[in-house]
Amino acid sequence: MAQKLSTSIVNKWKGHLNQMNALQEYLDQNGVTRYQVAKQTGIANTTLANAVKETKPLSGQTVKVISAVAQTLGKTPSQVLDDLIELDEDNSK
Repeated sequence: MAQKLSTSIVNKWKGHLNQMNALQEYLDQNGVTRYQVAKQTGIANTTLANAVKETKPLSGQTVKVISAVAQTLGKTPSQVLDDLIELDEDNSK
């Protein structure tokens, strides 16, 4: 019984590793940390922490967060959103 329970817990944990939030993955791909975004734009680190939770869908991201990421990367919010949509679609395949 304990063996089955521990296997179930491990499998559930592994599943969470594969569910990286699209915004966090995007930041990682661009070599930018949440701290850097917060420092450069003034957006609260807690706002960014909530935005990168693995349960937060791309459709739930705010203009404030997208704009802050765009400002940090020297891109337009439209470019960042297009990149995030593409990344999210690739991850759902």
